[in-house]
Amino acid sequence: MKSRSSMRTVVSIVLALALPIISATTTQAVDVVTDPVGFYNVVYQTNSDTYFSMPFTRPDESRAVVASVSGSIITVNGSPWIAGQWVFPATSSVDGTVSNTYYVVITSGTKSGAYFIITNNTVNTLDVELTPEDLSGVTAGDTLRIHPFWTLGTIWPKGQGITPSPGTTGANRRTQVLFPNIGGYGYNLASAATYFFLQTATTTNWVLSTDTAHNYNHQIVLPDQYVIVRNQSLLIPTTTNTTVGQVSTYALRIPLYGTNVNQDCYIGLPRPSVHTLYDLGFTNNNNGNGFRPSAGTTGGARRDTLLVFNNTAQGVNKSTAATYYLLTNGQWRISTDSATDVGTNVVFTPGSGFIIRKYPTNTPVIIWNNVPNY
Repeated sequence: MKSRSSMRTVVSIVLALALPIISATTTQAVDVVTDPVGFYNVVYQTNSDTYFSMPFTRPDESRAVVASVSGSIITVNGSPWIAGQWVFPATSSVDGTVSNTYYVVITSGTKSGAYFIITNNTVNTLDVELTPEDLSGVTAGDTLRIHPFWTLGTIWPKGQGITPSPGTTGANRRTQVLFPNIGGYGYNLASAATYFFLQTATTTNWVLSTDTAHNYNHQIVLPDQYVIVRNQSLLIPTTTNTTVGQVSTYALRIPLYGTNVNQDCYIGLPRPSVHTLYDLGFTNNNNGNGFRPSAGTTGGARRDTLLVFNNTAQGVNKSTAATYYLLTNGQWRISTDSATDVGTNVVFTPGSGFIIRKYPTNTPVIIWNNVPNY
């Protein structure tokens, strides 16, 4: 087993610079301040699961100002785009011919941090998918950015940072990436899909375990989710992956899903910083900013819980390392100690993931407004 010091996360940030930016569809340069960029190293241990999320976004490719909103359509000032510029055809999700799927994130106003998948665009409009939120509250003057999603092929290009698989059978699979069942009902759910990088004489791309004939390089990873990187054998070596990206400087509205049973939400934060429980921004006001506080410390009085994993511990199908809950007085407790406020405990390190287990509720979606702690 690797020591804690050898498993440490490395994050490097490059400060923002004022640079002239020239749009592909404009002819005049303007001085803007670009967001910081950085690189991130993560270690995937042999014979182990790593709960992994991207600490950066991919660099935005366009910024604009909202002129108006109607239904699922956002109209912006000017005519900054080419029609169809941000469209990813549905058929390309399995043939790898189109490079990116794009989303728009609102970066100011009351809906700052809400993001939407782009389904179509004209020279000055975006048609977006209204789930899990709609565009109510987005008004003229709000700013937006367009980002490409991270994908299997951009997080691990050509299998970089993981161990490729020489064949499709179970015995030939090496590093696998498991996607949690985000749309599933309940808790302790099995993974929804498993991918691995196939490297043979005829194939060098990501494939789905149930469909090894198609290219899945462009399978998207949401900015607020984690995936499980699994090296399920001592024969699969420990590897290190380095990713370069843009530091998110705006808020993020993260949907937490509720059902009439305990419901798991699989969370990753695009933040290159350590977070304590207090840093997450959950409080005893506004229904805990998406997190329902507990009236007491007994099992029957507890409501929403936060479950964390230990990526430095070796093992597959790990149990959670700790379970936390928030009291109505704003203090945090760990399930093993009902008397001590543990709000300063670190529960998120860059590139990790955790579960928020929602207590049964009639509200299908509750929004957590997460703001940068840097």
